[in-house]
Amino acid sequence: MALPNGIRAKKRGVKLLIYTKIIGAMSERATSTGIAVTSNISEVLKFKPNLVHLHHASNKDIFKLIQTLDKRIPIFNLIHGLVPVLCQPFLDESRKVAYGAVSKLAVESTSFITGISVNKIYLLKNFSPPQNIALTENSFDRGRAAIISSKVKMSYANKWSKLFKELSIDLDFYGNESSNMVLDYSDIINQYDFFLCTGKTAIDLMGFGKQVMLLEENLLGPAVVSGNFQFLSDMNFSLVNPLIDVIELDEMGILEKLKSNISRIKINNVEENNLTLFRENSLELATDHLISIYTSMIESPNLEIN
Repeated sequence: MALPNGIRAKKRGVKLLIYTKIIGAMSERATSTGIAVTSNISEVLKFKPNLVHLHHASNKDIFKLIQTLDKRIPIFNLIHGLVPVLCQPFLDESRKVAYGAVSKLAVESTSFITGISVNKIYLLKNFSPPQNIALTENSFDRGRAAIISSKVKMSYANKWSKLFKELSIDLDFYGNESSNMVLDYSDIINQYDFFLCTGKTAIDLMGFGKQVMLLEENLLGPAVVSGNFQFLSDMNFSLVNPLIDVIELDEMGILEKLKSNISRIKINNVEENNLTLFRENSLELATDHLISIYTSMIESPNLEIN
């Protein structure tokens, strides 16, 4: 469970314990809100969970924990991606397991791997917490943009910078080195005309009322605008779906694609994007959905997923 979900679920009376071997800023934030965090399996056993919300089942420490727990405890396994080994569904026919995924493509992949019907796997979109922001008209007077991604190598970064310079735009990079990580987007949000990213990062930045175009590694995708928002939201604002129009950095036409993207976000309605975001990718909606799933799994001896 993501921490914002956990905070809201706790407020609604759900008793939580987070198990992780990574004790750091995120776990400290959780404990500061009253959510218990442990890296000790014995503490989990003492907690006596009646449901497990599972991420990264193939992690050896998490797998060890699952094998230690009573097989009668139901498991909800949420799948975030398609390729990483850590995102592979947990398979155990001796346990009661339900699956969720953050995009329609991940739902289909999970269905294929598990053999479970697509309509029996929950679509649980990533979310953005509501931000206290005043939406304004698009402003492109800074001449600055930022890529926020852990996957843009320096060889790509130099080429992206050169490309943007042709349009008189200075390009900054965050997240691709330990020295340029962003802990709070509000620290940089007003320094740039627009942002380039994918996934949860795109959702978070749009939650601040900012314009976004999708970019990952050496691939430039579409600008996120009212006409494609629903489809891209269903795809978790990822570029892995072959139906999403992308162009490689070294391809002919990349500059024209970038110009077209910028033209689209210049006339895009920020307020409409924001309203759609909190209809499709709302934290409250995600929390409601999770609690409903938990309740049905705990109360129903034979789980039927709608």
